[in-house]
Amino acid sequence: AVAWGNEAYGGNTTNIDLSNISTAICGFYVCIAIKKDATAIVWGDKDSGGDAGDLDLSNIANAMCSRWTCIAVKQDNTAIVWGSSTKGSDAGNLDLSNISSAMCSWNSCIVVKRDDTAIVWGDADYGGDAGNMDLSNVSAATCGIFACIAVKKDR
Repeated sequence: AVAWGNEAYGGNTTNIDLSNISTAICGFYVCIAIKKDATAIVWGDKDSGGDAGDLDLSNIANAMCSRWTCIAVKQDNTAIVWGSSTKGSDAGNLDLSNISSAMCSWNSCIVVKRDDTAIVWGDADYGGDAGNMDLSNVSAATCGIFACIAVKKDR
């Protein structure tokens, strides 16, 4: 793989090994690539998820980065999230196991679990608080900048 653009926000891959990449995606300021051996590498703005620190980025099934946060689903269906703790990456005590899909937007994240429930977290002004919404029987979910939507299965 090759990457280019603003050097501070994912365009500089001088010390990044982009060989054997199976998939890659860039968010606002960060890029993440999953290698054929299921390890992931991340680079870009460290405050937006470009520095995964000591996180175990092995056995990654899929991953993405947004404006402030990155999220990865591992092959064992657990999810890990990192980036700005005030903008969606702080999943606190949420149960991020049994995950079928995950994504983060501007300041919020949402996961759909294999039991068809969804969990959303982050800044309430950006969709990160579903309040009393019924997030059961969900087949898919996504968030934009200011709102999220969960598609329910037909009953």
